[in-house]
Amino acid sequence: MTTGSYTGREGNALEDPAGTSDSSQAESAEQPVSGAPPEPVASSTPKGPGVLATACRAAILFALLAAALDYAAQITFVPAWIENFIRANQITPEKRGMLLKTMLGAAFVGAAGAVVAIVLIRKRGRPAELVERAAWLVAPIGFVAFVPIFFRQAPWLDRAPELLAATGLTALLLEGAIVRSFDARRVLLGERAGFLSRFAARIKDVHRERATAGLVVLASIAYSFHMSGLGIRRHHNLQSGVYDLGISDNLMYNALAGHFMRSPIFSGAGDHKLSFIANHAQFGQYVLLPVYALWPRSETLIALQASLLGLAAIPLYFFARRRCTAGVSALVALAYLAYPVIHGASLYEMTYLPPATFFVMATIWALDGGRWVLFALSFACAVSMREDVPVGLAVCGVAFALSGHRTVGGLVLAALSAIYFVLVRFVIMERAGAWVFPGMVYGELLPPGEKESFAAVIRTIATNPIFVLSKMLKEQKLVYLMHLLVPVAFLPLRRGWALAALIPGTLLTLLSTNYGPTIQLGFHYALHWTPFLFLATPLVLHALRTDSPFGDAKMKAAAWSLAAASLIVTFHFGAFAKSPRFKVGFGDFDFGRTVSQVDMYQRMMKIISVIPKDASLSVSNTIGPHVSNRVEAYLSDNDGLQGAQYLAFAKYDYRYGGNRRFLRTALEGNDYGVVAYDADFVVLKAGPRNGDNDKVLSTWNP
Repeated sequence: MTTGSYTGREGNALEDPAGTSDSSQAESAEQPVSGAPPEPVASSTPKGPGVLATACRAAILFALLAAALDYAAQITFVPAWIENFIRANQITPEKRGMLLKTMLGAAFVGAAGAVVAIVLIRKRGRPAELVERAAWLVAPIGFVAFVPIFFRQAPWLDRAPELLAATGLTALLLEGAIVRSFDARRVLLGERAGFLSRFAARIKDVHRERATAGLVVLASIAYSFHMSGLGIRRHHNLQSGVYDLGISDNLMYNALAGHFMRSPIFSGAGDHKLSFIANHAQFGQYVLLPVYALWPRSETLIALQASLLGLAAIPLYFFARRRCTAGVSALVALAYLAYPVIHGASLYEMTYLPPATFFVMATIWALDGGRWVLFALSFACAVSMREDVPVGLAVCGVAFALSGHRTVGGLVLAALSAIYFVLVRFVIMERAGAWVFPGMVYGELLPPGEKESFAAVIRTIATNPIFVLSKMLKEQKLVYLMHLLVPVAFLPLRRGWALAALIPGTLLTLLSTNYGPTIQLGFHYALHWTPFLFLATPLVLHALRTDSPFGDAKMKAAAWSLAAASLIVTFHFGAFAKSPRFKVGFGDFDFGRTVSQVDMYQRMMKIISVIPKDASLSVSNTIGPHVSNRVEAYLSDNDGLQGAQYLAFAKYDYRYGGNRRFLRTALEGNDYGVVAYDADFVVLKAGPRNGDNDKVLSTWNP
C-alpha cells in the first residue's frame, strides 16, 4: 500500500484538503487557455467506418438493453419458479420458450427503435453517432437485470464461490458501462453538462462537506447502536462463552481491582499457572478501562467493541476525502460499514482487534494529515491492543516512506512498530511462558524436531517459501480471499503498490495451517485485512482519478462498482439483511429472541444471584461470561473445581471438557451442597452436601 504521488500544499499529495469543490475544479481544468483554440471533446467511442457500422453498434446496444429490461421484469414479477431456475436451471419448456420469445421481441424493438432514431436524426442533419452515445448513456440501466438474481438469498445459500465470482465480474462490467455512460453524457450534453455541474458545485460548496461527513457520522453511530444491541441480545440468549468474552471481562475486572494482566478464568487458580501475557499482550485494556469502570460487566465490552469498530468509518472517510470527492469518500466509508467481515467481528464475543481497527484508522489518518499529537496517541492505543497489530502499521509506515509523502513520519511509524512487535512478541511474551499458538495456528510450518515458537515459523517462511506457498493455495483460503476482495471491487489489486495492503492479512491469517477461525468470517481475525484494504481503496481511486484524462469518470465509476459489490455481498453474508448464512463464531447467528430464551436467561440470572460478588467461583462455559466480572473466576471445563467457594454449571455444557465428571464429583462428595437449581442450571456452595444434591443427581443424571 502506498499513498501515491501528490501535488498540494507544502509539496505533498493532499488534494483539496480544505474541502473545496471537486466539480468546480474539474470545470476550471477543462477550460481552454485564453487565446488558444478550444480542445476537441474527447470520446472513448472508436471511429467507425461509416453510418452502417454506427447503426449496427447502436442497434446491438439498444437490443441488449431492451432484452435486459424484459428479462428483469419477467423474473421479478413471476418469482414462483425463479429460485430453482437460478439454482439448478429448472424451468418448464413452455416458460423457457416464453422467456426467450419475449426477450427476442424486446431486443427487436430496441434495435428497430435505434435504426428509426438514426434515420430521423440523419434527416435533420445530425450525426448518427448521437444514437450510439445515447445507448451508452443509458447502458448502466441494463444491469437492472441482475438485481432479481443477486438480491435473492435462497438460490445462493450453498454457493458462496459462484456468488462471489459472479458479483465480482458484474461489478467490473458495471464499472466499464458507467465510464462509457459518463463519457456519453459529457459529449451529448455539452455546455449544458457544464452548467449543471457548476450549479451542483454551488450547492455542494455550501452543503457537501457537512452533509457527507454528517451522513458518515450518523451511519457510524447507527451501526454502533445496532450492532451493540445484536451483540447483547446474543449474550442474553446464552450464546456467548468464556472464550473470549468471559476472559476479556475477567481480565478487565482484575485490572479494575489493581491486578496487572491477570485473568484466572483463562489461567486457572494459583500464581504457577500460565500468565495471560503469554496468550496476548492486550495492554490496551487500560485504554478501555475508564468506560468499563462505569458499568463493569460483559455487556459494556460488547458495546465498546461494536462501537469502536463502527466509528472507524469516520477517520476512514476523512482519509479518503483528502483524495476523492466527498460523495466517493462517503461511499467508501459506507462500504466499510456494510462489510460482512466487521459484522462478524462486532458480534463475536469480545477481542481486541475490533478496537485496534479504530485506532489503526485514526493513526493513518493523523499521520497523513500531519496531526502529530493525535498520531502519537492513536499509535500508542493501536499497538497496545494486541501484539500483532504493529505488523500492519509497520507496513503502512514503509508505504508512506517509499511514497515520498510523510517520509519521516512513515519511517518513525515503521521503526516504532517493528521495535514494539519484536520486543513484545519475542521478549516479553516468550518470557511469560510457552503458549499453544505457534503449533495450534502454524503447525505445518514448524520445522520437524524444533521447539514450537514463532521464530521457528519465521525460519520456515524465510528458507522454504515454495513449501509455504503450497500451504496457502487451498480452496478454502481462495474463497476467503474472495470474501475479502469482492466487496471492495478488487480495487487494492489494481495497482502494484496497493498490494502491500495484503501483507498483514497474508502473514497473520493465510499462513495459518491448523486453525480454522483465522480464515473464517465469523471471527475477528479478518480484521488483520480490513483497515488496510479500505485504506488502500481511496488511494487506488485517487490513482484512477489522476492517471487518465477521464479520471473523474473512472473514479466515480469504480466507486459505484464498489457500492454495487458491497450491497450484494452484505445482502448475502452480512447482518443488516439478516442473512441465514451470517455467522458469528462457529455457528449461524440467531437474530430472534424467543419466549423460551428470555425465560432461560431470567432463570439463570435468578439462580446465579445467590453467589456473592467477592466469592471465588468455578463455572462452566455458558454461565461464565455472565459472572466473570469478579476477581476469582475459573473455568471448570478444563481445570475442574479448583477449590472454589461456589460452583455454577449449565446442563448444556456437559458435552465440553470434564464438566460431567466434575459436577458428579461435587454432587456425590461431601465438599459442596446445592444452594439453587432448576432444570438447566445449578449452583453449589462449599460445605456439607444436602438433600438437593441427590435431587440434582437423579434429575440431571450427570
